[in-house]
Amino acid sequence: GYLQYRIKPTSSFKGGERIYNQAAIIFDYEAPVITNKLKNTIKYDGNGSIGRLNVYPNPADNYCIINTDMDYIKYDDGEFLKNYSIKDIYGNEIRKGDFESTKEATLQLENIPSGMYFIEAKELSGKRYVAKILIN
Repeated sequence: GYLQYRIKPTSSFKGGERIYNQAAIIFDYEAPVITNKLKNTIKYDGNGSIGRLNVYPNPADNYCIINTDMDYIKYDDGEFLKNYSIKDIYGNEIRKGDFESTKEATLQLENIPSGMYFIEAKELSGKRYVAKILIN
């Protein structure tokens, strides 16, 4: 047979958190039948909320390291960063790039003039993260 269920996540979820489920089915006095471990991912609703991007060192010279503030980043199969862009205070794109399956990335900042910039990174799910950075 099949089992269906539905849950209503608490409002503290940001999207991308993992919930793992497993069951033990018992028939009469027989040993329990253990089901496969099932992974459910809370879907990011795409409502436009923007998460905080961690950037260090800040201020930076030639490089910076970025990662997100995801509580669920501790899971090996958590969301990965997909791409990034660096924009000046007027919104002009200075640099952009894509990532290959990474949760933390080093961005090269050579040849970017000194000043205040914004770094935006996106997850595979589309969720956006933004931070300010001062480049020396």
